Amino acid sequence: MLQKTYTTYTMKDVVQAVQEVCAMPERTASKCILLKMLFSKTSEEQAESVRRYIQSALPDIKIVGMLQTEFGNVYDAQHLNIVLGFHFFEQSEVEIREYGGREDYTALGRSLGQELQDMPYVKGIEVFFAGRSQYLTSFMDELSAENENIPIFGVDVEVEDLYTLQQSKNFFSEITHSEIPHYLVSDHVFLHGMVLVLYMGQDLHLQVDYILGWKALGRYMTISGVEENHIDRKSVV
Repeated sequence: MLQKTYTTYTMKDVVQAVQEVCAMPERTASKCILLKMLFSKTSEEQAESVRRYIQSALPDIKIVGMLQTEFGNVYDAQHLNIVLGFHFFEQSEVEIREYGGREDYTALGRSLGQELQDMPYVKGIEVFFAGRSQYLTSFMDELSAENENIPIFGVDVEVEDLYTLQQSKNFFSEITHSEIPHYLVSDHVFLHGMVLVLYMGQDLHLQVDYILGWKALGRYMTISGVEENHIDRKSVV
């Protein structure tokens, strides 16, 4: 696999990046091309406009992406902030699956887990999720129950209750004072749900690192007591 990454701030940057990709020999030599798009300070409308342009220039490309969660995510109508990550697969391929916010994620995880039993060349699954975290937990529990050999990785963004949500807001938009609702990207831009990337190939190998817990920095020190509470100036020992 070959990866080519561009950081773009204007539509001109996007066009130049796509033109360069179109001219690369890997463009025609690859069995599959996957584009991951990471947006910052970019509205849904801007994201959809860029997505449509890239899809028209590269009709066979597979596209996934999402808005980056950050404080003060205020969009600028004159500028973009998009990282384009092109992944060229010479022999392997990917399959994109999209699910809406009202799915029964427990049942979905169970059915997909059973389906994977007949898909021996699935070597990994990447998840882009925007919804209630407990739904994703249920999905992952069912999906991995009989597929512990398949690494599952990705990103989860918590939003409001999908069954009562009518407006374009979500949890992170509120706590980060963002003007832009969180969104996902596949063959269109949408607010809530899940996108899966199934990595498939007989000779494909994925390496996934799991980071759990925490690691202390610096030397260990033992607190033997506290002489004074500096908040209200009262003794606590």
